[in-house]
Amino acid sequence: MEQRQREKEKGRFRKKTMRLLESARKSARRMLMPSKKRKALDNALTLAARDGDNTEMMRLIKAGADIAAKGDIGTTALHRAAFWGHAKTCALLISEFAKAGKDIKKLIAEKDKDDETALHLAARTGNTQTVWLLGSIPKLQDWMGKETFNSFLSAFMECASQ
Repeated sequence: MEQRQREKEKGRFRKKTMRLLESARKSARRMLMPSKKRKALDNALTLAARDGDNTEMMRLIKAGADIAAKGDIGTTALHRAAFWGHAKTCALLISEFAKAGKDIKKLIAEKDKDDETALHLAARTGNTQTVWLLGSIPKLQDWMGKETFNSFLSAFMECASQ
């Protein structure tokens, strides 16, 4: 019984370590990238989010695009996806942000130059699914804990993509 418990703990530790290493690799790749290329990737990610193009977004994120990068008017990819009512796209952005080990509450609370969050934009445009998603995710993370929440979010994304 104790052996199984130790094996589970080792497995969790390995997964967490691999996630941290991958996050560090992405950060290092991004820092070495010329600033014009970083900005182009970030802008392309924002446009893909606006269009709800999840395949293109994943390609850009893997290439080093920053999910939390702000455009000229202070909007992130999450702001654009929320404004246009792409709930699955919002969930994907949040999921990838969480996988990178970053604080999703900060991403959701990020304000643009008009002092509006992605949740404000979704509510203003009447996107109820997106409002529900953005409003409930921080509470779910508090309730479940980070590890369980990340597993839940991954399972949610698998179901949403089918």
